Amino acid sequence: MQASTRFADAIHIMTYIYVRQNLPDLSSKTLAFSVNTSSVTIRQITSQLSKAGLLNTRKGSKKVSLTKDPKEISLYEIFLAISTGQVFKRDENTSITCQIGQQMPNIIDHVFNDIEDTVKAKLKTMTLDDVIKQVQL
Repeated sequence: MQASTRFADAIHIMTYIYVRQNLPDLSSKTLAFSVNTSSVTIRQITSQLSKAGLLNTRKGSKKVSLTKDPKEISLYEIFLAISTGQVFKRDENTSITCQIGQQMPNIIDHVFNDIEDTVKAKLKTMTLDDVIKQVQL
C-alpha cells in the first residue's frame, strides 16, 4: 500500500504561496520546483484547492493567493479539498468464502473509524498558520 503525498503537497503549496506572496511568479512551474513534482500535479492540486474555496487562481496567470488568512484555514479543510475524506481505505476485496475474510471488513471499519475520528479532530485544531510559523527563511 502506497500512501499519497497530495495532502502534504497541498500544505506545502499553500505555505509557499503565502510566504512568497509578493513574488511576481507563483506559476505552477515555480511551485513544482519547490515541491519537487510536475507542473501537472501542481495544477491538479491547486485546482482542487481552488474548487474548495481555499485559493484564488486564474488559468494562465502566474499569480495565485489564499482566499483567507492562514489562521482561518484548518489543515482539515485542506485535507478535505484534496482527498476523499477518508484517512484510511480498507480492502474491499476480501474473500467472502473465508471465515476470517468475511469478518475483517467490519472489524477494520471499527478500528479505522476510531483512528480517523482522532486524526480529523486533530486536523481541525491545526491551521495553515501553525505550519507557516515553522518555516525558517
